[in-house]
Amino acid sequence: MTHAAARTEEADNSRAALVVALDFDGTLAPIARSSRQATIGAAPRAVLRRLVSLTAVRLAVISGRSLNDIRTKVGVSGITYAGNHGLEWSLDGITANAPVPAGESRAVRSCTRTLKPFESRFPGCTVEDKGMTVALHYRGVRPRMRSRLLRALSGTLRDPRLASRIRIIRGKMVFDVRPAFPWTKADFIRLLLRHERLPAATGRLIYIGDDATDEDVFSAFPSAMTVRVGRGKRTFARYRIRSPKTVTAFLSLLVARYETQKPAVAHRYA
Repeated sequence: MTHAAARTEEADNSRAALVVALDFDGTLAPIARSSRQATIGAAPRAVLRRLVSLTAVRLAVISGRSLNDIRTKVGVSGITYAGNHGLEWSLDGITANAPVPAGESRAVRSCTRTLKPFESRFPGCTVEDKGMTVALHYRGVRPRMRSRLLRALSGTLRDPRLASRIRIIRGKMVFDVRPAFPWTKADFIRLLLRHERLPAATGRLIYIGDDATDEDVFSAFPSAMTVRVGRGKRTFARYRIRSPKTVTAFLSLLVARYETQKPAVAHRYA
């Protein structure tokens, strides 16, 4: 089968002509001093509504936030939402989650209880119970206290009873404690592509993100249009874009040009 014929067969068998998947914090919304303060404005919300109205587009928002939190933060119906870095999701009205072993879920809950006193020990620190994971945010902690917090955190989570059951991910002024179960945002994207009857090697995926957990997707889908938001970090993404504001501009261009099939080029905004 020729390449052109394979692409035609892919188009005939798939549900969506294009899958657009986006991170939230630092991608759709600017990074805020606290996770509770993060919000998207009228312009990005409007362009998301325009995107989700295109019948040939599957729009997804995949966040480290809990599923309920990200649905509330975005507030646009018709979007496929995934929370806790893809561990839980709502797809076509059905809510599901990755098959995390019970022992690992208990280990995460134990960490939640263990980390809660950090809020009083280190003013400005917040511990967020996200159900399947727990996050320790330290953006509000005074710089001179941060090294002490990191040493205390390292000592607390070094418990050998937990080591094999949890995974710690460092993000932008946050540590996420999640089950060791091998499931990332990339695994959720694979699930979503299967749902849309698209192969993993499809070129009809656009993924935009700004943080370490998005790199799992960037590296797993080399045929996709992958876009890293912000400068300075080494990345597997094929393109870069400056900020959430330019993400909105790019998505607006995508909507405007989609019907004519003219490709929106991310690096124009780099």
